[in-house]
Amino acid sequence: MERVCGGVEGGGAKFVCLLGSGSDHVVDEIRFPTTTPDETLGRIVAFFQQPRDGLRLAAVGVGSFGPIDLDRVSPTYGYVTSTPKPHWHNTNVVGFLRDTLGVPIGWDTDVNGAALGERRWGAGGGADPFKTIRARLAGVLVDLSAHLGPDISGYTRQDLAERVGAYRESVSVALGELQRAGALTLEPQRIWIRAGTLLRRISEQGAMDHRAGPTREGHRAV
Repeated sequence: MERVCGGVEGGGAKFVCLLGSGSDHVVDEIRFPTTTPDETLGRIVAFFQQPRDGLRLAAVGVGSFGPIDLDRVSPTYGYVTSTPKPHWHNTNVVGFLRDTLGVPIGWDTDVNGAALGERRWGAGGGADPFKTIRARLAGVLVDLSAHLGPDISGYTRQDLAERVGAYRESVSVALGELQRAGALTLEPQRIWIRAGTLLRRISEQGAMDHRAGPTREGHRAV
């Protein structure tokens, strides 16, 4: 009997569930809209409880939208807490999945889950994943500004994620870091390049780090 693990990406708009043992061995996958907790969590359980010959579910990891409680000694550990998402306030996600599926449940934010994926299988390749993604994103923005000028309009986070080869959530974090560094200003559907020299420096430093230690690439953006 092969032991496989489940993965859940919980977003405010959609949920993604995977079953497998790594990025190169995904047995099954499903995506569905985020609705009420009862309906959404019920669909997660139904997916993982489907009979699959020769496979046994060993554990499930969940990366969730928030705010969530990550304190293991807190009485509300595993909850989506004070979210503005309708119906999800104080939802016990971990408790429900653990009791229903009968397996250990890993619990973290969706952003941290993306970072772990980058580090293990994606752009991070075992290095600091956000540093690698930040450098790649800086290079993409340098190239775009060379053609479009400092006003880069019409590119969504997903568009940039596909160019970088990273998760959308990871690119969002990297954009925030570049903005705090003074390299750019973010507006809806628009990026203003404020310091092209700084972006080039970040990109070039990332290229040097890459040559110093190989990374693993090639996963899809989600």
